[in-house]
Amino acid sequence: REFSNENLLSFIEFMYFKQHCLQLFPNVLYRNKPEDPYLWQTVPSPAPAILEAQHNDDPLIDIKTKAHLLFEKYVQRTAEFTINISHNQRCDIEDMLQNLDGLLQNKNIGAWEIFEIFDVAMGETYNLMKISLTRFRYEAEFIEITIP
Repeated sequence: REFSNENLLSFIEFMYFKQHCLQLFPNVLYRNKPEDPYLWQTVPSPAPAILEAQHNDDPLIDIKTKAHLLFEKYVQRTAEFTINISHNQRCDIEDMLQNLDGLLQNKNIGAWEIFEIFDVAMGETYNLMKISLTRFRYEAEFIEITIP
């Protein structure tokens, strides 16, 4: 059996994170990337706790902190819900988000860089979920729930 709940959970939280970034920085982000394949108009569940909490009055510090917390939850090698992404992608995200103090002090990392940091990981987990769905379609359980 294959569940891989971390893929779906991370995808939803990353999607919420992108929407949160757009709410805080609409002029910067909409101008640069008006059509995003992972940014849907509606989301299927309540907002995750990481995104509900306000970590700082400065919106850039707030989203950097939230990105770091999402990194700790899904990308870090020792994370409780470590997602299955390539080594290179994990290293790219680690380089930017692992050290919170360095991230907060780095003036070269702005809203745009934070907004797109999880895009490749979202693509990888989305593809894994599609593969899992394809395999599930051949299981007896799928037939039981789809045929009345």
